[in-house]
Amino acid sequence: MKLIEKDSGVLGAGREIAYVDGKYYLISESPAKVCVSEDLDNWTEYQLNESYLKPAHISYGNGIFLITGSAGTTNNTYYYYSTDGVNWIPKVLNTGENFSMHSNTCKFINNRFVFTTGYKTSRSGQQISSTKQFYETTDGVNVTRHDYTIQESKSTATMDIDYKNGMYVSVGELGSIFTSTNLSNWTRRTSGTTLKLVGITYGKGQFVITGDKGTILTSTDGVNWINQESGTDAYLIRSRYANGMYIACGYNGTILQSIDGVSWTDIDNGTTGVRYGLAYNNEANVMIITAYRYTSTGTIPIYLLNLSRELTADSDEDSSLFFFDKELNLLGIVDYFISLRWRRKYFKAGEFEIVLPVNDYVMQFIDKNVLVMRNNYTEAGIIETIEFSDNATDEELIISGRFLSSLLERRIVKSKINFSGNTIEGMNTIVNAMTPLTTQWETEAVTMTSPHIDFQVSYKNVYKYLCKLAEYSNIGFRVVPNVDSKVYMFEAWEGKDRTSEQSINEQYSFSDDNYNIEQGKLVMSEKTKASYVLVGGEGEDSSRVLVTVDDGATGFDRYEIFSDQKGIRKENLSDSAYKEKLKTVGEGLLSDGTFQLEVTALVQQDYKVKWNLGDIVNIKKEKWGVYTTYRIIEVEETIEDGKKTIYPTFGSPLSSAWDDE
Repeated sequence: MKLIEKDSGVLGAGREIAYVDGKYYLISESPAKVCVSEDLDNWTEYQLNESYLKPAHISYGNGIFLITGSAGTTNNTYYYYSTDGVNWIPKVLNTGENFSMHSNTCKFINNRFVFTTGYKTSRSGQQISSTKQFYETTDGVNVTRHDYTIQESKSTATMDIDYKNGMYVSVGELGSIFTSTNLSNWTRRTSGTTLKLVGITYGKGQFVITGDKGTILTSTDGVNWINQESGTDAYLIRSRYANGMYIACGYNGTILQSIDGVSWTDIDNGTTGVRYGLAYNNEANVMIITAYRYTSTGTIPIYLLNLSRELTADSDEDSSLFFFDKELNLLGIVDYFISLRWRRKYFKAGEFEIVLPVNDYVMQFIDKNVLVMRNNYTEAGIIETIEFSDNATDEELIISGRFLSSLLERRIVKSKINFSGNTIEGMNTIVNAMTPLTTQWETEAVTMTSPHIDFQVSYKNVYKYLCKLAEYSNIGFRVVPNVDSKVYMFEAWEGKDRTSEQSINEQYSFSDDNYNIEQGKLVMSEKTKASYVLVGGEGEDSSRVLVTVDDGATGFDRYEIFSDQKGIRKENLSDSAYKEKLKTVGEGLLSDGTFQLEVTALVQQDYKVKWNLGDIVNIKKEKWGVYTTYRIIEVEETIEDGKKTIYPTFGSPLSSAWDDE
């Protein structure tokens, strides 16, 4: 795995970095600032007040950024809050009793931000009463403090925290490990070491702790810990799990990698210095590692590590099919097929059908639940149906099925989940709560914004509910296999805006003038039109709460529908706030009807380069009166007799209504 070093050109002292919505947010300790870039080359700097805070940690979740660090020179304790990563608002933290701030961590976990301060001690004989503070906030503004006091022979600061399966795990000095379900009541666990534990991450079914003198501990339950050999005695500051790979970094330029948390390989480039931050770009499958500064230039170094999961063969892109068992072991490679139909979908599981010749080699591994992957694709299909045909001359084998996200249809939500927050985090919450498909299973951290949502769900099919969330948020989801590290990943993802209304991405237009579309099919229907919505909330008969949404249409143009929203609970809301919540649902159900356009793409080399599934593009069909922008919601590829055809299907780029019936 090749490590690429580059000079950011940013003067400062680099600490942590975050990747959100296609942008990198790098923080400098001194001078205190946030530096924003889309390409890691060109940076825009936003200054922070160093007297409030010396920034060290940045995290993102639910559309909010938070920065914590060490205390500045003022009497108050601060953290920084932002809704856009550009405009930062200092917030005073109520630590109480002159409990000064020095936060060693700030993470978005369990659908909330969790960060720490230092500790306060008092001595009685040989015993030290040590009070630790943990803070949580879901909105970045309203903060709840949790104090925990313990008797120790020596005070131990909390250095990092993580969460999984209903358990918080905090680590700190003198090998201290504590677990909690609520951030208030903690239980000490035996670590087997007195060395300082500095960082903790979770992935692939286990927690991984990094610390002083190359310490690495692993645990599948957060309670029982195993000491692993790292091969270094460096002070390891942080670790991060992404795309089937653990990465750890720290002093002496140390960067380690592991696919299992047990066997570690040193991949640094031999330079000295401190490596601080780790951020994963799940769009490009790249891990970004930050360092402190170059002594010669005073600028911040950055390191890039490619964690690509796409399969690549030496043969032609379209001719290679890879077959794997459920454990992601390679069963065989087929370089020839009679025909292929590969239909990718944005909001649902895609589907495929492949016709193969019948021979001894193919018959060795073709079976139900065998995985199929194509060259240079991240998605995989799973064989659900096998058919044989014989026309007295040739025998053919037809395999068909859906993409791996269809596996989620095999699971239900077994317990009630009440959720309020970012839609993607809601998806992750549902997936994390279901019975795992395999022990090699994970959900990808949120790196993009999505609409806020409130829902209560129980006993629903996981896949069908995720499809509803996807259409509501306009965010796609998929299950991706990483065959190198033998792990399945659930991730949300979003197409790019390539319309003429933006300037960030390269624009793309499908039009007759560009000679990139041929035959097409347009469907416009008023069957799904709605101009008047009656929304029913809590209550029965005359006591039921009803709200109407009306766009003013009359006569033939008036389309009335009823939406049963008893699932939306009033709880602590006022009458007016509850009705407004129901009204929002009704407004989302207003619809002008159905629009769906399918065309044949003539310029095939543009596919996956200049446009892709999920992208929003310009559409122009003058004879049909179509000149607008639409999202590519499906892409079907067919290959038969050596001829490849690509059919993109376009749908509305707007989010659908949330109807939790």
